[in-house]
Amino acid sequence: MKKDYFKDSVKNQFKQEGSSIYSNNFEFISKEMNNSRSELIQQVKLNNLRKGGFYFMFYDLDGKSSKMEKFNPVLLIDWFDMNNTRMVYAVSINFIPVSIRTVFFNNLLNFNLDVIEENNTLSFDKEKELEAINFTNIYKLLSTIGFEWSIRKFDIKKINKLYKVSTKSLQQFITMSTAKFTGVDDGKLIEIWRKKIKEKEERHKKIINEILNNYDNMEKQLTNTYMDLDKKNDNLQESLKIIKTMF
Repeated sequence: MKKDYFKDSVKNQFKQEGSSIYSNNFEFISKEMNNSRSELIQQVKLNNLRKGGFYFMFYDLDGKSSKMEKFNPVLLIDWFDMNNTRMVYAVSINFIPVSIRTVFFNNLLNFNLDVIEENNTLSFDKEKELEAINFTNIYKLLSTIGFEWSIRKFDIKKINKLYKVSTKSLQQFITMSTAKFTGVDDGKLIEIWRKKIKEKEERHKKIINEILNNYDNMEKQLTNTYMDLDKKNDNLQESLKIIKTMF
């Protein structure tokens, strides 16, 4: 598996389908979710949740959660037991514009090429999750580009339905149009991003503004941050400390 395989596959699909790829990929994922015999997406029980796994989560459908959090394509990064329940933390791609999703996940997948390559030879139920995934590591990566707020908290008791997503379909899963079910398009997400940047301290704000329209620089920043991460430990105490400041 070559470095940047993910980004290159997205580019190739875009050359063939143009801007229709986003809606086409949404249709692809929807079709697979409705196919009980799919080898790419299958409904699973909550005890099948794994750190580093990709899922589509139906959440709090009868509650007051917004559409942005009722229908969730996510990368699960951690969970903690608190207040008599389990809180699940995940990166929701609903909150990240497609172009930036591509850069972020391309970077993350570049450090998991062995996992992706092995999964391509395995059946659905034998696939492995991405490695070195925990709250602190992903928070630091997303904070580098100003998207740490895409980490969302979910009460496991309110998850209505859960689908596991094969790494073989990440191209479609990550680049699908989420506006189809959230009602929020990429333009609005960029607008929210700019507002969030204003809340950051000046040094961090300057760095993010510099990479705002420079995806090559964004990739370099992400790579540098990833290389500095503690990938051997679960960073439990540091994760809990960050969570207290975020939620």
